[in-house]
Amino acid sequence: MRNPLLKITTAALAVFGAVAVAKADTLINNFNSSHDYIANGIIGDANWDGVYLNFGDVPLGNNDGAPASTLVANETFFPGFLSLRTQGTDWSGANDDGFFIYKVVTGDFDVSVQSNPYDLNGGLNYDNRANNFCGLLVRAYNTNNSGSPFSTTVANPSENFVGLFRMNQYSSDGEIRISTNGSNRELTYQTFPFLVGTNSYYTNATLTHFLRITRTGNDLNFYVKANLSDDWIHITNGLATGSLTRSDWAGIPLQVGISAASFGTAARDAVFSDFELTGPNVTSPAVPAAPSDLVATATNTGGSLTFSWTLGNPGDSSLVVMRQGGNIQQNPVNGLSYSAVPGYGDPTAQIGGSTYVVYNGTGTSVTVTNLGGNNL
Repeated sequence: MRNPLLKITTAALAVFGAVAVAKADTLINNFNSSHDYIANGIIGDANWDGVYLNFGDVPLGNNDGAPASTLVANETFFPGFLSLRTQGTDWSGANDDGFFIYKVVTGDFDVSVQSNPYDLNGGLNYDNRANNFCGLLVRAYNTNNSGSPFSTTVANPSENFVGLFRMNQYSSDGEIRISTNGSNRELTYQTFPFLVGTNSYYTNATLTHFLRITRTGNDLNFYVKANLSDDWIHITNGLATGSLTRSDWAGIPLQVGISAASFGTAARDAVFSDFELTGPNVTSPAVPAAPSDLVATATNTGGSLTFSWTLGNPGDSSLVVMRQGGNIQQNPVNGLSYSAVPGYGDPTAQIGGSTYVVYNGTGTSVTVTNLGGNNL
């Protein structure tokens, strides 16, 4: 389900074969596939369901008025690590233009990641220059599969997410950042004074920082530690019961993954390793045989193209996804049903910024319309 057949000059097209879903229970990503998400998008990396790199990647998204972009997002700068550099990005309140690479998960889960004390200039410190917030993000996934802001309690598209961020700034190790229908709440934490043998708060940027979020029912719990062998420290600051309850998330899938936000015009770095995601509904797709022999034929001058292909395996179904002006950044998620409209740009078939499903079925061809003007 992760095999693109053709990339054309101003649009990307991917044909996905049917896939058998296998429950993995645990997904471990050590970032050793040499993937570059800016150069190649998400296609070819079955570890993730999608990635947001720039403002506009989240349909109907918001920013704080500053240009937002991801400058580096790859596993090659430091092999075995996910290296990030972002500029003007943020995850706060209604704003959602930061870097975010994610899996879509239904039900309970346990997710963790290691934040490393490196920057992309050769420094051996976490980049704790002003307003660099990086770590784990959990976000309400829109039930229409578009990725746009989603709420179960208000009619308008509204951001709802929770982040566990490292920052090593402002006398704090990090914070829990909560967005509820676009409102912002921040709970800072200082957890490691025992590591330096004093009563002062520990904000040393030279050490590793492990971050963890668990979901049980509607309750989220947050943990940190400094070393792999340490016990997890439960963060309860500002949480009356020690947990954050999101009753508004009952029964809906969540996007779960790694985020980075520089909250300013200057570029900031983050380096991650050892991403682990466990849960009864965490799935690992068996990659199907790739469709082949893709042919594109212009059928008229009115903005339509006919695409045809050969199935990877006889009897497979196919899903065709197109994106204007860039690489495809969303993999179709196993277990979800997708609407397909052959007229490119129909909002009911959107799965990401400028990304639409144009075919879903058992056939081997589709004529896509509405490709005139700036759409191709």
